[in-house]
Amino acid sequence: MLGSGFAGASALFWSLFALGVTHALVKNSTALVRWLVELSCPVYLLHLLPAMLISAMLIGAGFGQLPVVAMTIILTFIISVIGYYVLIKFTPISWVVNGCLKSWLQLAFLRGR
Repeated sequence: MLGSGFAGASALFWSLFALGVTHALVKNSTALVRWLVELSCPVYLLHLLPAMLISAMLIGAGFGQLPVVAMTIILTFIISVIGYYVLIKFTPISWVVNGCLKSWLQLAFLRGR
């Protein structure tokens, strides 16, 4: 019973720590945070297929569980970011994903807003 209480308290304190760190980062809104916010939706939309293919290839190559998870996260992020810049960022699709006011492609009557 005592061990369960310590485990629960540990999870709570780690969650509060993570919340505090992310709050401090978002509150001071650095260029990195703005870039990650810009990427959040497009990377979410693009990540599934690369993640499945990369993990299947790594498992097929005989890697263990930890290397597969770590390399899948890193490679999927990189491929999704490249996919965002190639397929979405500088195309009219950015209107659908990011909204017309955040898109680089602005109509003249929208620029005054």
